[in-house]
Amino acid sequence: MRAAAVIIPMFITSLDMPAYEAVSIPLASDVLVSAVSAYTYHKNKNLNVKNGLVVLVVLGVVIIGFNFLK
Repeated sequence: MRAAAVIIPMFITSLDMPAYEAVSIPLASDVLVSAVSAYTYHKNKNLNVKNGLVVLVVLGVVIIGFNFLK
């Protein structure tokens, strides 16, 4: 479970933090955790960069396509 699902309501209710700020902090921590995980996978040679680049290109084309449809 991501930290955002627990932390965001806690920030909003207990700290009276605006919702936009409460959302940004856990999302930033998710980016940090993902980067550390990717580094660990790379260090243990469990990262397949070739297939990852294919997925990145396909997702990029899909996102660009959706933007042109608007």
